[in-house]
Amino acid sequence: MSYLHGETNILLFLVCILILKNRRRPPFQEYIVTVFTFTKVANVVLFFQADPRLTLGFAVACVVVLVLFPEPPYAGPQNLTYFEGDTLEEELANNPGTTWLVEFYANWSSECLGFARTFAELSVEYHHSRMKFGKVDAGRYPDIAKKFGVDTSPLCKQLPSLVLFQNGKEVSKKPGKNSKGHTVEYKFTREDIVRDFDLNNLYEATKSKAQKKADSKKEEEEKKTR
Repeated sequence: MSYLHGETNILLFLVCILILKNRRRPPFQEYIVTVFTFTKVANVVLFFQADPRLTLGFAVACVVVLVLFPEPPYAGPQNLTYFEGDTLEEELANNPGTTWLVEFYANWSSECLGFARTFAELSVEYHHSRMKFGKVDAGRYPDIAKKFGVDTSPLCKQLPSLVLFQNGKEVSKKPGKNSKGHTVEYKFTREDIVRDFDLNNLYEATKSKAQKKADSKKEEEEKKTR
């Protein structure tokens, strides 16, 4: 009887955690990932209470499934530049007039995999010649990530990280840090990113600059042909 009571408490605790984690209405894919993750945690506790050997078997099964059937990467529409090595630094130095929103990610991070669709969709909607979107594989280039203040350790919870560059310099970053130097949790939803990076106004402002540059270039070409 006491076992059933403990089992009920664990399931109620699982429900409460899922409600708290999903109170901001995340994308459906992220919601499913959260449900499965915490369900696995609850199962580990329940199996341990019944028989510790079941816990070991369940853990092994989870690892096998994860290795054999990893979450597939996003393969839909996108307008992204993938930077390798020092190419991001070179781009910022050579083209400071271009505004960049760059994601630092790692393929082993479930948060990065879940965020891939959102970032790709933003890149399609907001991209133009003076405002671009890029990605840096921080798992492959940890030294590059470190140069931009991104710690690739899973314990630091800085992946994914979004960095906004204007005039070749960093002007904004999410997630940020508090006064104690600890990473502040950030929900990478479309609404939060559009608001916190002011993408709508940034798009209009940079597009106006791009148009002015195009008009100026057109005028110069017309003068040459006269």
